[in-house]
Amino acid sequence: MALRDIADNAAVAAQLSAVIRSGKVVHAFLLAGGSPDGRLRLGNEFAKALLCESGGGDSCGKCLSCVKFDDGNAEDLIRISLREGRKSILTEQIEELQGRLLYKPYGRKYVVLIEDAGLMNEASQNKLLKSLEEPAGATVMILLAQGTDSLLPTVVSRCSTYHLQGGAGAGSEAREAAVALLREVLAGAPYYRKKQAVAALIERGRTDAGQVCAEFTDAFEEALRDELVRVHGTPKAAETGDRLLEAAAACAEARKQIMQGQSAAYSVKQLCLRI
Repeated sequence: MALRDIADNAAVAAQLSAVIRSGKVVHAFLLAGGSPDGRLRLGNEFAKALLCESGGGDSCGKCLSCVKFDDGNAEDLIRISLREGRKSILTEQIEELQGRLLYKPYGRKYVVLIEDAGLMNEASQNKLLKSLEEPAGATVMILLAQGTDSLLPTVVSRCSTYHLQGGAGAGSEAREAAVALLREVLAGAPYYRKKQAVAALIERGRTDAGQVCAEFTDAFEEALRDELVRVHGTPKAAETGDRLLEAAAACAEARKQIMQGQSAAYSVKQLCLRI
């Protein structure tokens, strides 16, 4: 696969390809929004194109760099993702990255791909700022995030930002409903208030074969995860952590029901009851 094969965000893929061809590649990019799978797919193909030896603005799939990338052996690609059992990307992961960047890459440049960059806590983001402000040698960083609201303004301002389409991001009805429901959950609101927060969504779920409700469960899970990261290590963690985890479990069950063909509207109402 290559940037030219990206269908769900073809316009953004074309823009990124044009940036490579122009030779004016900045040191940091932020790909925000879209679905998690689509965002990661675009990030991967952009990283592959940046490392490609052809210099044609996209990956050729034939050079040694592309072959190694496809085999998972690209020496100059550095991935940072959530470690198993952790709720946020750790500052030590950023420190390890900065230590590696002190050494010369095998090829022309390092490409750093930070998956779920929104899961960096404030300390990790502040640690990353040093690398964004004073990039080490030939390094390009690609940050992937559900949105810009989970990142410090100082981090966002140092990236060239591209907003992706699709999924439950970028102000969609599903995302708005997820944020509204989370607000009621955090307030300890009764069932009828939670149901009111997603009333329009429930009505849509009766007629659209559940697509918008399936998107909602993805968006609600993202919102819960972002909130868990935000309160982690604060006095509110003990008070709200269990409630958020219970809501995440109920959300997973609602998604399972929808995927199994059960009524999307009923599944969302049951979610409101469980949380």
